[in-house]
Amino acid sequence: MNGFRADTTKFITNWIRVDTLVKKDHIPEGFLLLLGPMSMEMSSSAMNGIGGSMARFGLLGDRMYTVSNWDLKIFNTSNPAAPNFIKTIKLNRGDIETIFPYKNNLFIGTESAMMIFNATDKDNPAYLSTFSHARACDPVIADQSFAYVTLRSNNLCRGFVNQLDVVNVTQLLSPQLVKTYMLTQPAGLSKDQNWLFICDGSDGLKIFDATRADDLQLLKTIPLKKTYDVITINGIAVTVAEDGIYFIDYRNPNQAFITGKITINKS
Repeated sequence: MNGFRADTTKFITNWIRVDTLVKKDHIPEGFLLLLGPMSMEMSSSAMNGIGGSMARFGLLGDRMYTVSNWDLKIFNTSNPAAPNFIKTIKLNRGDIETIFPYKNNLFIGTESAMMIFNATDKDNPAYLSTFSHARACDPVIADQSFAYVTLRSNNLCRGFVNQLDVVNVTQLLSPQLVKTYMLTQPAGLSKDQNWLFICDGSDGLKIFDATRADDLQLLKTIPLKKTYDVITINGIAVTVAEDGIYFIDYRNPNQAFITGKITINKS
């Protein structure tokens, strides 16, 4: 999804390894990943990177899990210089969009549902349950008790709703909807302690007090141009918008402010 379609009529027959610096004039939609010492300071299930909620891959311990439209793939990254492909698990769907690892679980977003797998046996994730929802683009994040699923209208996903579904996942075999919140066109999201961050399209980045999942309180809106994804790291919300990557200081969420920007030139 996210505008990508694999061309199965072509395959790689050879390659040449070179040391090249490539300057990109845009950030591809579909993922945001931060690597390095800063990201490792976070209390994340990903040991060597933090993925955004729009990502098609995620790290859980020494395993990397990736999703295509149809399946889940597993890679052993215990030796980062030489990752090994482990296996492919067919999911019998054609609408898979995102994956979010948390603790020993994988939360997979599709156009019509959130699927939950347990990865305690890291090379053999076990299917636990599915939470179905209206057809829409569907990034998802989770914590110990709740999953947060944004649904947005988009021609690619054939969706018609724009909302946040909060789902109780304390019983992973039976996820239950807690409450639905109407939004403008929500995409990526992130959570730090009791603060929930949602990229709400042209409205910008919204920061909520999520102390009570059934009573989210909007604390602050940072007006940005077509926000897409966000990762929260040590008091900084790294936010992808149409015109750049913004760094937003949220150590005081009620007074959050832009502290830096990387401009994206599309000319």
